[in-house]
Amino acid sequence: MFKLHPVQSIGVLTTLAALPLLVACPGSVGDLGEHAGSSSSAGSTSNDDGPGDTAVATDDGASAATTTGNDGTDDAAEGADSGTAGAIFDVGTAPDPEAGCRGIDFLFVVDNSFSMNEHQEQIAAAVPGFIDAIEGSLKNEDAESFHVGVITSDAYLHNDPTCNTIGDLVTQTEDHGVCGPFAEGYRFATEQDDLDAVFPCMARVGVGPTTEQPVTALIEALDEDRNGPGGCNEDFLRDDAILVVVILSDDTGFGKHTFPPDAALDDISHWRPSVLAAKQGNPDAVVVMGFVNVDLGVAPCIEFGGEFTESQNFIDFIESFGEQGILSSVCHDYAQVFADAVESIDLTCQGFTPPAG
Repeated sequence: MFKLHPVQSIGVLTTLAALPLLVACPGSVGDLGEHAGSSSSAGSTSNDDGPGDTAVATDDGASAATTTGNDGTDDAAEGADSGTAGAIFDVGTAPDPEAGCRGIDFLFVVDNSFSMNEHQEQIAAAVPGFIDAIEGSLKNEDAESFHVGVITSDAYLHNDPTCNTIGDLVTQTEDHGVCGPFAEGYRFATEQDDLDAVFPCMARVGVGPTTEQPVTALIEALDEDRNGPGGCNEDFLRDDAILVVVILSDDTGFGKHTFPPDAALDDISHWRPSVLAAKQGNPDAVVVMGFVNVDLGVAPCIEFGGEFTESQNFIDFIESFGEQGILSSVCHDYAQVFADAVESIDLTCQGFTPPAG
């Protein structure tokens, strides 16, 4: 899980990507740790289905990797059996011709509460360049298609009247009117759209009184029926694409973004599984970025009450995605954080294998 500071160098990610022992597959990058500019790292990989493993920076400039099997023991060459007289054959691994995403589905969860106007302007300006950078850096030539959608943190009443429940993709806003028609006729933008024109319209949803439920909105947006025929998010999610979720919220209240509604205020146990369910439970198919209230050692946002409070639910949720959780402050330079995340998304795309059929 990355904790990105506004001055984090892209070169650090490039260095990490060059160390093949750091990752279990080419679809993940290690944790940069609490301090920007670390030049050394160590990594671990696991064969279980839990959160992604983390590459940990070391102090001596060396790097190390540990691979752990399901039985908790270190995997190593243990010599050959009696039929091979101790010979060890290094035959390598043939590349999987089916590996690599065929597209990326970007879902932006934009808080539309009173304190979010400035942050909406920031993300509206930064995202088109972010997606351009990803398009230009992808190593997989088959990843040619992009879906770009926005949802708000509550039922958005300024949306199309037929699709204004929580989790519905934004197609029109209070101040900017109808953002489409989108080039391919969907309720979301694609690579055929001019994102410099349409994304700011989608992301500048305005501010007002709202019950902030960004995680509930996210999970509802990924609902199978909502993405199926006749649904308000029809065709947004694709089996052969990876999902990149970007959460933009300064919400700090535990009770305002719980899921399901009857869960305890600090119970986030349903969040990660509910997101992964949209990708057949595959943690290698999802990247989650969060611009939230987190103290990363720089000046934090000060809320209306004059005090800064970390959003621990968000922090724990993003960290649960391990190497594919990218945590940053809602007050940071979004463009810089996006630039630092490009390599991770590229590697995730390379390591993803679309489900058969």
